Amino acid sequence: MVVVLLSPAKTLSWEPAPPGLPYAMPHLLPRSDTIAKLMKGKSVADLKSLLSVSPALATLNHERYQNFALSDSVADKKGELRPAAFAYDGPAFLGLEAETLSQSDLEHGQSVLCILSGLYGVVHPLDLIQPYRLEMGTKVELEGEKCALSDFWRGDITEHICQLLNEQQRSAGDKPPPPQIVVNAASQEYARAVDVKALRDTGVQVIDCTFHDDGRTVSVLAKRTRGLMARHIIQSRAASVDDIKAFSLEGYAFAEARSTPENLVFERSKEARLSAVPATRRGGAKEAPAPKPSSSSDSSKQKAKKAKTGRAEGDVEPPAKPVRKRSKH
Repeated sequence: MVVVLLSPAKTLSWEPAPPGLPYAMPHLLPRSDTIAKLMKGKSVADLKSLLSVSPALATLNHERYQNFALSDSVADKKGELRPAAFAYDGPAFLGLEAETLSQSDLEHGQSVLCILSGLYGVVHPLDLIQPYRLEMGTKVELEGEKCALSDFWRGDITEHICQLLNEQQRSAGDKPPPPQIVVNAASQEYARAVDVKALRDTGVQVIDCTFHDDGRTVSVLAKRTRGLMARHIIQSRAASVDDIKAFSLEGYAFAEARSTPENLVFERSKEARLSAVPATRRGGAKEAPAPKPSSSSDSSKQKAKKAKTGRAEGDVEPPAKPVRKRSKH
């Protein structure tokens, strides 16, 4: 029994949803109304400060929240919603690449992949979402006290993970129950929304995954590889720690000597990265070389740009309406 955790992405792709898939609504949707109502009451200036974004992004997200449908009316906007795994468009989702997963894989992913969300708590690949921006580390005043959204969601998310594991166990029937495993492929900010101690107290094995390129963690590569790990777990129908250790997409290999029972390390040399066959159509090992450390002049340029425009390089988000087609090559 395996559940894998993944962070969402700030960037969104609002392409039409593929037809014929068994879409669902987020499990914690009624609970998310509390947050949505709060965000609806924020001004553009409030959102600029709260989300730490440029005026343009603050305006965009103000419009989004003003148009956001609460749980009692969201069904009326179903045509405007998008399945989560297709809507999120960051590096991890280039690694997951939902559009090249089979329907069987996506349906399996509904009970395996938990995408943690500051607004929705947790969503699954085929859960329909509205466009939004809200990170799990954001601090807001909810239910009479100021707290990070990770604190607000922790109990609900942890309970939902336990329910998924128990449902998987029931579906196994009379077979001896395999171990219950949670693979944390989320960032630290989002992983804080899960009560790891509570899971371990119930016998769940919680495992972190670390990805090294040329002996070090490279953020842009690690983000993509988290998505690749989720893809591996879904496609291989992973059910044990050994199944997780078998991850080998794009040249990675399990490093037993560097690993512990609670942290599995996967390594890849520069040569392995350059010679690896990309596991997905978009991006890939050869197209994502390890970045060189920024020079002081580069840093100065970034600061100057942020002072002038309100955002640094890469701090962008596409508008709510589609402006591009997904690459299919």
